[in-house]
Amino acid sequence: MRRRVADGLRGIVFLGIALATSCLYAAGPPGEVQEVRVQPTSRVPVLDGKLDDLAWRGAAVHGSSFVAGLHYTGSRTATVMPVVLLAYDRLSLYVAARSYTPDPSGLKATSTDGQFHWGDDLIQIFLEPFLDGRSVFYGVNAAGVTSEPGIRVGIARDAVSWTAELAIPWAKCAVKPDPGSRIGFNFVANQTTTGDGWISWAVLYGSAQNPERFGYLLLG
Repeated sequence: MRRRVADGLRGIVFLGIALATSCLYAAGPPGEVQEVRVQPTSRVPVLDGKLDDLAWRGAAVHGSSFVAGLHYTGSRTATVMPVVLLAYDRLSLYVAARSYTPDPSGLKATSTDGQFHWGDDLIQIFLEPFLDGRSVFYGVNAAGVTSEPGIRVGIARDAVSWTAELAIPWAKCAVKPDPGSRIGFNFVANQTTTGDGWISWAVLYGSAQNPERFGYLLLG
């Protein structure tokens, strides 16, 4: 059964890549705000980096996904674009990100517990819970080390990519996840092995910590 789910998900995700990429390049001028609708899930994903859970299949089917493809300054496109899936329940926001690389064995992961290095291959999730200019962010590197405690994570690698799955408790940012809620959001990846550097979903045209340029999560 799990094999059939995984096989079905691969096709759905690659269709999503094509659709999301077309949307990505249609957006981008200063002043335009991106938004992604996140559907609730009753199936909590197993955080093992495999993306074979029903929660991620639902995210792909319902469009709770995107491709991050521009340098955070908006100056260039990425050579390799991370694919991101999203889901939530009353306890947590779930994020899955697959980042492609020609050499997974060369991924930079020097962080240790208590000392997070932002020069690693990593992803970051930014949230602006109350749309008031105050934001929080959570990072995880390619070895599964997080920038702060309380974030559950699973990591996997294969011949062409590394994948991170995160569970971010709503309680960490004082969010009550009511359907219809809108939350400021951005996804950023530091891709050192590809030479792309800092890649972003929302085009920030400056600092990564700029909530005015974040997109939105719309909770379905």
